Amino acid sequence: MEKYKGFIPLEDTGQKEDNKPNYFRGFSSKDKILHPLAGFTLVELLVVVAIIILFVTISMTAIFSYQKNTVDARIMATMNQIGNVAAMIYIDNNNYNFMCTADHTLTDADSRLKVIKDDVRKFTSQNPRCYATGNVYCAQSTLVSGESFCIDSTGYIGNSLAHCGES
Repeated sequence: MEKYKGFIPLEDTGQKEDNKPNYFRGFSSKDKILHPLAGFTLVELLVVVAIIILFVTISMTAIFSYQKNTVDARIMATMNQIGNVAAMIYIDNNNYNFMCTADHTLTDADSRLKVIKDDVRKFTSQNPRCYATGNVYCAQSTLVSGESFCIDSTGYIGNSLAHCGES
């Protein structure tokens, strides 16, 4: 018997009425069970490809949202360090005036604040906003998710702009 690529031919049972051999007649459902190498239809393959594309789309959406949350967490952790630096500035100067510049950004004169400012700017491409007068300060940054994160001299740390503003 000759070898056929990709399928197993039906056995030749002789000639049919139309005088054609019975080798390549269509498979019935019974033949699919008897001949498992018959293959898949185009529709079956397209359904499988569509399901795989759906799963990839769902997983990529989840991955991107987790990535955004991770960057937001990094910005919040960096902004939390402002509280520690502000305490050191207050001990050195008896006020917070030295923290902010006239255009309401963290000062570059203090290397600790410059590191915080540069780290936040790396992720948001914006400088954190800063307001300080005498014994009060507030620093605010916009997160990648679009929310606002604030830390102030009262000990507030959170996502509200109500605590931040020009004093």
